[in-house]
Amino acid sequence: MRCLKNWQKWRSDLAKTNAKKWFLSACRLHRLIPLHLKNQFKTSIHFYSNICQTKSQSVLDILNRKWLNLLIDDIHIKRGELFRLLNRLRHRIDHLGLPTETLCNFYSSTNSKCDFIYNNALQSVKKKFERLSASKSVNTQSSTDKKNWLINLTKTEIPAEVADILSRGPKFNVPSQWCTRNAVETVKNLESCISANDIRCTVLENFKRTASNKNHFNRFDYETHIKMRQARSFLKNNKHLFFTKADKGNATVCMQVDDYIEKMTTLLNDDETYEKIDRDPFESLQTRTKLLLKEVNEECDRNLSVFQLSLSDTSLARAYGLPKIHKKDVPLRPIISLVGSPTYVLAKIFYEELSPVVKPPASIHNSPEEADKVVGETSTR
Repeated sequence: MRCLKNWQKWRSDLAKTNAKKWFLSACRLHRLIPLHLKNQFKTSIHFYSNICQTKSQSVLDILNRKWLNLLIDDIHIKRGELFRLLNRLRHRIDHLGLPTETLCNFYSSTNSKCDFIYNNALQSVKKKFERLSASKSVNTQSSTDKKNWLINLTKTEIPAEVADILSRGPKFNVPSQWCTRNAVETVKNLESCISANDIRCTVLENFKRTASNKNHFNRFDYETHIKMRQARSFLKNNKHLFFTKADKGNATVCMQVDDYIEKMTTLLNDDETYEKIDRDPFESLQTRTKLLLKEVNEECDRNLSVFQLSLSDTSLARAYGLPKIHKKDVPLRPIISLVGSPTYVLAKIFYEELSPVVKPPASIHNSPEEADKVVGETSTR
C-alpha cells in the first residue's frame, strides 16, 4: 500500500511541477519576472542620483533573470528525479503480485486524477501569467496617431501587429540576438562588399561594440521581434500584396501586385517617354563607361580604385513606381534608379566637379536643358 500511495503522491507532484515549469518558461520567453522574485530582491537602499538609481535597477533585473534561470534549472532537475523515482517504483509495483486488471485500473485512475490536477494547475498559472503580462506590458504603440502611416488600397484586412511593423518603413529594425552564426555571416558579408579601409575600420568598431554589449536586447525589442515574425508570416501567406513607400507623406502603401504591375506597364509603354530597343545595351554601355572613367581618372586626378574602374557587379538601371496617394486613382510616379549601374560612379564624379561651377535649381525640365546651361556657365567663366 505504501508503494501505491507514493506512486500517487509523486505523480501528483510531477503534474504540479510540469505546470510550474510552463509558467517559469513562459516568463523567461516573454522576459517577465515573477512577482515573488521581484519582492524577494526589493532593496531599501535609496540613491541620491538618478544614474545610480537606474544602474541599481539594471543590476536587480540581471539578478532576477539569473535567479529565474536557476529556478528553471531546478525544475528540470526535480522532474528528472521524479521520473527516476517513478520508474523504480513502477518496477516494484509490477512485482507485487497484484492482478493485471487491478494494476491497469490503478494506473488509469491515477493518470486521470493527475491529468485533472495538471489541467487545474495549468489554468491557474496561465491566469497568473496573463495578470503578470497585463500589469507589466510595454505599450509599443506611441501616442502618435499612426492611422495615416499605412495606407491599405486593397480589401485584405491587415492585423494590427503586422500593420504596426509595416507602418514603420523599410529601414526600421531592432538589434538581433547575438550568436556565433550572426558574427560569421556579418564578417563574410563585410569582406565581400566593403573595399574602403576607412569604412571597414568604422564598421569593425561598431561590430566589436555590438558583440561586447550583452544587454542591448530589451523587452521592447523582443516584443517587436515577435511582431516582425508575424509580419513575415503574413507576407509569406499573402503574396498577392505589394508594400512600398508613398511618393509623399512618408507613408507605407499596400497594393495588389497585379494592380502595381498593370500601372507600371502602362507607364513604360508610353512611346513619347520611352523607346524600345532590339538588344541588351549593357555590354556596350559598360565598355564605353570604362573608357570614360579612365580618361576622367587621369585628367581630374581622382585616384579611383581598381574596383571602381573595373565596374564589377554592376547592372542596368532599374525602374519602379511610387504611388501618389494624394491624387485620384493613386497613379504611380516613375523612378529610374541608377544605383549600381555602370554610369553611377561617372555621374557622381561629374556632380562633384560641376557643383562649384553651377548650382542647378530645385528642379529642371530635362537633362539637355541642364547640359546647355552648364556649357553656357562654363564658357562665361
